[in-house]
Amino acid sequence: MSACRYRIMLDARAGDYLPFGAGRYVREIADRLPALVPDWKWYVLRVGDGGNETQGNVTTLFRKFTYSDYPVEQEELRRVGREVKPHLVHSLWYPLAESIQAIRVLTIHDAIAFKGHPEHIASDYIHNLPWFRRSCQLADHVITSSYVSLKDIFSTFSYPIERTSVIPLGYSDAFKHVSPQDVRRMRSQLQLPARYLFCSSHYTVSYKNLQVVREAIQILTQAGIQIPVLVGTGGTTGVVDRHFMKLPSLPDAELAAVLAGALFMVYPSLDEGFGLPVLEAMACRVPVICSRNGSLPEVGGDAVLYFNPEDPRDLASAIRLFLERRELREHFGAAGLQRASRFDWAETARRIVTVYRRLLEDNPALLGSAVRPAITWSRVRDARHLPGAARCRYPGELHAYGLALLAQKKSDKALAVFEAENRRYPHQPDTLRELGKLYKDTGAWNKAAGYFKAMLRIAQKEKLTDHLRSACYHLADCECRQGHYQPALALINQCLKISPDHRAAPLMKKEIVRHMQSSGPGREAARKRVK
Repeated sequence: MSACRYRIMLDARAGDYLPFGAGRYVREIADRLPALVPDWKWYVLRVGDGGNETQGNVTTLFRKFTYSDYPVEQEELRRVGREVKPHLVHSLWYPLAESIQAIRVLTIHDAIAFKGHPEHIASDYIHNLPWFRRSCQLADHVITSSYVSLKDIFSTFSYPIERTSVIPLGYSDAFKHVSPQDVRRMRSQLQLPARYLFCSSHYTVSYKNLQVVREAIQILTQAGIQIPVLVGTGGTTGVVDRHFMKLPSLPDAELAAVLAGALFMVYPSLDEGFGLPVLEAMACRVPVICSRNGSLPEVGGDAVLYFNPEDPRDLASAIRLFLERRELREHFGAAGLQRASRFDWAETARRIVTVYRRLLEDNPALLGSAVRPAITWSRVRDARHLPGAARCRYPGELHAYGLALLAQKKSDKALAVFEAENRRYPHQPDTLRELGKLYKDTGAWNKAAGYFKAMLRIAQKEKLTDHLRSACYHLADCECRQGHYQPALALINQCLKISPDHRAAPLMKKEIVRHMQSSGPGREAARKRVK
């Protein structure tokens, strides 16, 4: 098959509704890839009305999508796939276009959602995690942006390393060309103070770790040190308090001008799949104080000042050092600019094309991908129209039916479906977890514990780290609710041993310890056992 006959489809929808991070990756890659191989036909899927628009070798497909409803998305993607008939489809962000019969490539930037942060354990969120896992496990090839993410993808999804490519990200041209006039204009337009720090952090996401910054500021303030206002983006309106000013999401050029005007940047994240804000700050010659967690050392190298994100005193010392020593800021600013020159979106795009060529040309058997047992998405997408679990032909379809019912808040019907799935296909840890969670929601702690115990046995036998961690966490909750504090403590300690970066488990451990220490005559003995 000649190269000119390859049809490549890029699922670039995330670029339309994510202003930063993954959205920036999608926009940069979707814009650059078609120009690299003009002999191929490229189809770029975006969100919107207007049908198809063709310019040269690129056809942009505008379609309306219901995001975060996996069955609905897959049915709509299937229709697009039948129209395009691509040889390779690259989902530039979750979910995988699994309903399209082609070579399927998926970009996964991180597996942070599986590490137990409180916002990722909320019931509305956790119901999407099986879909996320499914997307990864069904991909023919996974692209990620750091070796830390490679490790997490392997340990979380058991995805083969030999089918994974690590391709670092870049930074846009807007961060290379910031003039003093740009900085002054944005300072006036946004009413920024003359001296400010930049703190890149999502305020509502625990792993972004804004709390440690507040604690560090309190330490410095108590020591009589005056702290400039910390400016961050991502809000819907500007919000100012004594120490923080939150700005709306900004276009790249405006963000670059805000960054370039800062004395330095503070990036306190507990975990990252790459750390694009650190790279963009370095590109603007802005000194960076950065957590040493996750992939951040891969990006910052020796060009940033690291601190322990669990220790506000360590951060306070780093901030004080940068405030008091201008020559240190200049050193790290220059070092960061040199370090940033190693990262380039053009190189990212070239390496992605190399992956495509290898999959298309070196592995011709993958063309059209082996047909997997298909889910009938047209029936799963709306649980109201499903005749019942008996019509579901495959394990995945039955599970999809249960999740579709959960999405519609039909917990009783979902419970019946998962029980039917457990009878028909026993020993599936995902099913056991859904059953346990549903019984937890009704307060049937003993019955829920039974399912989590079964899940725990399977996870231990098959060495499924992600399921083992989840089973320990939920079973500890069940035991604690029933007053079995010692077993609960042992389980939550096991969860933390498996996953030391679990953010919700320490909160549960505190709750268990509190119960043990206030449980009547045995509280002294309990206190000793806790120690």
